[in-house]
Amino acid sequence: MLTHNHWREMRRLPTHVRETLGAIRICRPHGTTLARALIPTDLIVYFEQLKTYNGTIRLLNIREEVVWIAERQLSIPYFNRADPEHAPEAFSCSTLTKWVFAHVGIDLPRYAIDQSYIGIPVIGVLPVGALVFFENRFPIHDPNRSIGHVGIHVCRGIIVHGSTHARKIIQEAMDAPPSICMDVIPRDPHALLELPVGMKGMETALDVARSLQRS
Repeated sequence: MLTHNHWREMRRLPTHVRETLGAIRICRPHGTTLARALIPTDLIVYFEQLKTYNGTIRLLNIREEVVWIAERQLSIPYFNRADPEHAPEAFSCSTLTKWVFAHVGIDLPRYAIDQSYIGIPVIGVLPVGALVFFENRFPIHDPNRSIGHVGIHVCRGIIVHGSTHARKIIQEAMDAPPSICMDVIPRDPHALLELPVGMKGMETALDVARSLQRS
């Protein structure tokens, strides 16, 4: 635990720390009171005081957590044009992935095609928690890709996604190879910041660090 004098010394954040934390968005899954961010473990030192305000810093297996959260949404209604504000009562394919990953502090864009640019491309064996993208019948087109659907890979070619036929979130084997696979989960160690309910107005991990420095 850092002393108050140590915190005084840390008021001047190194430039690389400030830039890293400023790029990490606070995730708030709709329909919950959660506010979370995923930070590199070597930056935990800047958030130790969070615990004194009933916040937590948690080490977790991100891939297992993603699968666990995704599988808890099975049978939730699926609508192609469901908005993020409909969660968790209903999902589109991309609002499901956005909502699930927000629980582990990973901020994804709204639409599947934009999610397909996030992370590291996967060729070969799919890791647990990877995003798999398909063109499908009504894709959005960019010059270098056409994407109309996204799911979460849970194991051995099985995905959690929204089914147009079933009109709900289901788990099933992929019936066709995906157009693109992306791994959005960091490879290096990270920790999950869970902000206390009373900590309002935080948009980035940098905001949280600054707030703690002032306390």
